[in-house]
Amino acid sequence: MACQECGRARSAGLCETCDHRRRTEALIGEAGLLAAVSSADLADPSSVEAVTAEVRASIEDAIAAEWEQFQQITELAALEAAGPDAVEDAAAHNAFLTAESAAAEYWRRP
Repeated sequence: MACQECGRARSAGLCETCDHRRRTEALIGEAGLLAAVSSADLADPSSVEAVTAEVRASIEDAIAAEWEQFQQITELAALEAAGPDAVEDAAAHNAFLTAESAAAEYWRRP
């Protein structure tokens, strides 16, 4: 069965890359809401939106920085040789791990 998101064959309905992307988005949303609870005026939607947007931008910056670091320590040519989707898979996995770590930090904050 093909991935319902990207169409990648033999993916049991959702390939690993798309699963990581979905979970990354969920974690970014979770982190934003956790931050909003402690620092936004919950009665003011624009305040909540501002905090969640700030958290999203922060996590997306962290994802980009982690990916850049990964590329510096990895031979992308070797990764590309592993398969046609290997770089995309690695990027999605990297984003997920970074978002997971960020969400855990927001859980630990008072």
